Amino acid sequence: MSIIKQFEKPKTVFVLLILILVLMLQGSLVTAETQTPDEPTGVTAAPTWNSLQNLTSNTNGSRSAIVRGAPNGRTVIVGYLRQMSGTVEDTDVYYRRSTTNGAPGGWSAEARIHSSAGVRSAELDIDYDSANKAHAVWVENELELHYAGEASWASNASTIRSTSATGLDSPRIIASGSNNLDIVWAEYNNFQWQIFHTRSKNGGSSWAVPKNLVSVGSADFSGRPTLAVNGNIIHVAWEEGVFSQKIMYSQGTVNTSTNTVSWTTSRAISNASAATAAKQPQLILAGNTVHVAYTERFSETQQYIHHIQCSSNCTSSNVNANWLSQGNPISGQVLGVSATDPYDLVATMDQQGACTFVYFHGRLTTEDNEQIWGTNSCGNWAASAKDEVTDSSLRTIHPNIEVHNNWWIYLVYEEFVSADVRQIRFLRNKPALYLPLIVK
Repeated sequence: MSIIKQFEKPKTVFVLLILILVLMLQGSLVTAETQTPDEPTGVTAAPTWNSLQNLTSNTNGSRSAIVRGAPNGRTVIVGYLRQMSGTVEDTDVYYRRSTTNGAPGGWSAEARIHSSAGVRSAELDIDYDSANKAHAVWVENELELHYAGEASWASNASTIRSTSATGLDSPRIIASGSNNLDIVWAEYNNFQWQIFHTRSKNGGSSWAVPKNLVSVGSADFSGRPTLAVNGNIIHVAWEEGVFSQKIMYSQGTVNTSTNTVSWTTSRAISNASAATAAKQPQLILAGNTVHVAYTERFSETQQYIHHIQCSSNCTSSNVNANWLSQGNPISGQVLGVSATDPYDLVATMDQQGACTFVYFHGRLTTEDNEQIWGTNSCGNWAASAKDEVTDSSLRTIHPNIEVHNNWWIYLVYEEFVSADVRQIRFLRNKPALYLPLIVK
């Protein structure tokens, strides 16, 4: 039988291929080395989401969820406000935790971070430190700013700030280094709303005296701060103004000897996208690049999401030269919201590889309910179809996103199960899979 006829038989071909492979290995014709695949650095489409998980189902509902991933790459926590009774003002801060990247069936039972019977707990934020310990901050009864490290959850919380009049709002916390914690919030002080900051360099055991970042006129309003930290530089953005709002930005430099912070002159960075009614900023750092997303609100039914970024000279007075605005509004078509809750479009943002992801709620002009939408820079923002996470059959609001280990993408949001009751929903993506590399 000829060699050609032998090769026509599939079984013989398979055997010959195996023999060639054995010879290559034994004879060292090539040296094979398996390399760990790189994590994804780019996408061109929306994530593919796994099945929806219902994290809460209590009678009175839950809302205002946030999701954070720990540096160990496995642990993820979802914090939220749980309605303790039929009274709107009776809420406590709760959480659930997964040590398997949010896999179904791997969540802990609901547990309290803090209990305050008959009192409104609100504006919860959480972050993980480098030792995989969580830190929480929230507002009690609009009068007190509370903090608790994970070790004291459900047992004790410290009061960082207390006021005699209604006027504490929107605290945000960031952990950095081995023991550094930074908190910013809005506070009604001396007949005006201002942005305050405090810092702990011992993991929350003690705090520096709170200082306001910048003084504004009594007719002005400063609120909704957001922050990120890179070494000894603190980046803060907030909304300012009553009728023609703008997004302001300032950098703080930490004096590590005195644990004090000096702040730069604030800049109206929303001018970079020509926004004239800018609200609800969200700020993240990706390497040395500062990303800020925010809402442009003209009315209840006419709102958009913008995004700008800056890699150098971000505090320069020449905002348009240093802050890049591209593809705005990134949300594309006009969206609206309910007149009272949530009132504004609100964005959430994070970075996976080279791609910036922004998610938000909003209602199409032809629909009655808000939906959860997403877009990303690698898809050229609004030039590509938006990620329609939820449809208009149910009302869904207040998304929060977290990229974990540059691999997983987590998304939490509120779903209305009745006119007055909301529950927390959780999604995670299906990460792209990459084959090992063979190199000579």
